[in-house]
Amino acid sequence: YDPQAICCSNLYGETMELYQQGYLEIPEDVILIWADNGFGKMVSRRQGDHNPRVYALPPKDHTGKHGIYYHVSFYDLQAAAQMTMLPNAPEFVETELQTVQELGVTDYWIINCSNVKPHAYYLDLIARIWRGGETVDFTASYCRETYGAEAGGVMEALYRMWPKVSPSYGPNADDHAGEQFANHGARVLVSAQIAGCDPADPERTAAAREWKWFSDKETLREQTTDYLQIIEPALTQYEQYLTKCREAEDQLSLPRRVQAEDTLIWQVEYLYYSYLGALHSCRAILTISDPLEAFYEAGLAMQAFQTGYEMMRSHEHGVFVGFFANDCEADIRQSGYVLKGLMSFLRIRADGPHFYKWQRLFQDGAGGDRVLLILRTKKHLTDEELWRLMNEKRK
Repeated sequence: YDPQAICCSNLYGETMELYQQGYLEIPEDVILIWADNGFGKMVSRRQGDHNPRVYALPPKDHTGKHGIYYHVSFYDLQAAAQMTMLPNAPEFVETELQTVQELGVTDYWIINCSNVKPHAYYLDLIARIWRGGETVDFTASYCRETYGAEAGGVMEALYRMWPKVSPSYGPNADDHAGEQFANHGARVLVSAQIAGCDPADPERTAAAREWKWFSDKETLREQTTDYLQIIEPALTQYEQYLTKCREAEDQLSLPRRVQAEDTLIWQVEYLYYSYLGALHSCRAILTISDPLEAFYEAGLAMQAFQTGYEMMRSHEHGVFVGFFANDCEADIRQSGYVLKGLMSFLRIRADGPHFYKWQRLFQDGAGGDRVLLILRTKKHLTDEELWRLMNEKRK
């Protein structure tokens, strides 16, 4: 209908491989869109456990028109960052986009940001690069412009910490994990423990197929141990980061403090509680042969995920009330539901079908080791009620 219409074709995932291998023919007047892998690197994305990392830019002597589809936010059910900022450094992004520009891939840029508000920091960087603006000392200028001269220096130090604490999960420079690594990882492993549990030997439960991309081991226990080696130091890093955030807040006026919490600090909290929940999820799986201990660890994980969700929602103010209600990609609240399911699974297996043995251990007046007929006088406790009694006894 319109001979002058501008068309583009997205070379993405398996399409990139097919194009590079010569299986696709695309008219020369179509803009070819080359995509990064979701973590800011111009290579093909990982799909399942297939990760060929095919170079995703045209050759230097290319003809025709070319653009990019670049992720500031990404959703892969594995390790990406969608709710929180890209885990790779601004300098890394700038280097990749400089290469893009040097190759003349500037006809069309599509930037995936999911939601603008959490990703304004990286979006501003990319906007400056696109416009040919100054990017030297970008973080300092961004913080001055966003938070004002007085608070800019305080916030600059916090923003510079962001990529430094992002956990590395693989051998590549861009293999840094976002909140999905903690949430999807925990849910995949816990689901596999419930669905595939070997009643005769729970520790021999088969590995989770969906986690083979990260750990190609034979048992779930081995996969969980590999996962824990990333989760444990990451949690320490985010705990220290959150402490720095709290110290910085004391230096800010109330309006700037609220602004800092609603833009950056909530993201640090989200990651801290996500990794805390993942840590206790690992411990629940690794203590599966002791159902009562695993139940307790699962409760700690559930509590961490629920707290993370509540903290996130507490930072909705003004026009952003309700902004986080549909956190469905990482879905920290769902992580809590899954761990609640693990608690029920463990209690059914080890305390069912009458559900009084564990209650007698922790409820006052339940008879301890002396009285068996507690259900004549005491109603069943819910999993959460039982867990709270356990927690009180352990303090």
